Amino acid sequence: MPQLRQNGNQWNFYSELELEEFIWIQLNRLFEFLPIKRQYSIKGQFCDILAVTQNRQLVVIELKNEVDRYVVQQLTRYYHALKQEQPFSEQVDYSQPIRLIAIAPSFHRDNLIDQQYNQLSIEFLQFEIVADENGFVWKLHDRSQTQNWSASLPYPTQNSSWEIPSVPRKLLNNLANVEETHRDRILRIRRTLLEFDPRMKETVLPSRLVYGKGKTRLCAAFCFGSPWHSLAQPKKLNLLLRLPHPDRRQMCRMFIDTPDWTTVERLCYSPDGRRVQGRTAYWQQPMLLLEVLQTWGDEMQAFGSEHYRQLLANPDCATSIDLWVRIALEHWAKATRIARE
Repeated sequence: MPQLRQNGNQWNFYSELELEEFIWIQLNRLFEFLPIKRQYSIKGQFCDILAVTQNRQLVVIELKNEVDRYVVQQLTRYYHALKQEQPFSEQVDYSQPIRLIAIAPSFHRDNLIDQQYNQLSIEFLQFEIVADENGFVWKLHDRSQTQNWSASLPYPTQNSSWEIPSVPRKLLNNLANVEETHRDRILRIRRTLLEFDPRMKETVLPSRLVYGKGKTRLCAAFCFGSPWHSLAQPKKLNLLLRLPHPDRRQMCRMFIDTPDWTTVERLCYSPDGRRVQGRTAYWQQPMLLLEVLQTWGDEMQAFGSEHYRQLLANPDCATSIDLWVRIALEHWAKATRIARE
């Protein structure tokens, strides 16, 4: 069931992962597409959704839950990689052109310019969520207004209409040397943290920004500087999340190794008050962790099967940074609620 959030007078999905799950479930009903794969990795790219039409034409869908300036470039790279590799050839007829679709609540003017001059045919589908007496309706249309789709969303919502504080100067200074697409994703993660709950506060410290309630109920942190003693990079920004340790009955600080602020390559256990040591660090690739949890099945071992149900329920999103942020937020909310009770 997708969760929604409210910003002012507008409603939106709680995260891009929620949007992806909703579209994935609705693929056949809305578009008569047959699903193939979510978060498909090819040549270093991650396609949100791959599907086929009834006549085996490949469809690539890129999803955005907020305005993004680079969707045309992303779809172009996906097209190139898929044409070269031609995966799922038993399901796809590659003699037909690959259909490229972007779905978002709105499109930046740069997207419209890129679309106009790109040699590939890229479809822009725009959505909105409106409230009625029965709940919520998700409405989708192409920008030429020639096609329209809709679906009901009669589910509970999360209201995040409180004001989000301005970005701290310390973070802005550290983002100055970060690639623009990465900068947008970092700020989106920050907004996701702060929009989750009005009790979530942002505290600026000399070497990091921390997110949580008080000094003991922490959820996440942006740290300035490399976590490695041997690879000092004072201007490098790192994300740490409070996550369940798979082998121990404790919540712990996990360093998130991400090359693009969209995917997670590794998780590293970083004990409080200590920097990560390369020789003793607990590294775990998300897919390997998923495989271990799947072998456990319903048997609860330490924090594994019990506290990583989100990962087990969304195996195709194991490397999505949105999923790991969501897991951290849910555990923070649970711990905060128990402490209050």
